[in-house]
Amino acid sequence: MNDMEINAVSIVAVILTSASPIGEILVAIPTGVALGMDPALAFIVTYPANLLPIIILLPLLDYFERRFPRFFNYFAKEGGRFRKRLEGKYGYIIMVLITPLIGVYATSVSSKFLKFSKKNSFILQSLSLAIYGIVETLGLYFGLQLIPAL
Repeated sequence: MNDMEINAVSIVAVILTSASPIGEILVAIPTGVALGMDPALAFIVTYPANLLPIIILLPLLDYFERRFPRFFNYFAKEGGRFRKRLEGKYGYIIMVLITPLIGVYATSVSSKFLKFSKKNSFILQSLSLAIYGIVETLGLYFGLQLIPAL
């Protein structure tokens, strides 16, 4: 295989890893680097791929809320009690902090039960993934610079 085929396969693998519930951005960037991608390219590929599930999940959760209102009302009621403790800026800060740690799938569902608007949920998750992705990319880039060439 030539370099172009290897890069295309690597990019597809990284996109699928980033969009999957198990991989996401914290796993996909190092996977891209392990497959021979530059850390910056790995971030550029993984970031939008990790936003895709959010774009799909948030409207899908609205559909399920209309379809199963009793289920959603129960969890929204419990989430509402929890949200009162997180009201204001702390809820937003916590959302930014936990998104990469628990993943966009769990954060999207949690934000629905905590009554975040779709817009706020998307913005907070996007910001969180950008921050963590950039920090991880820089860490990998500078970490790899410390390894002497063999």
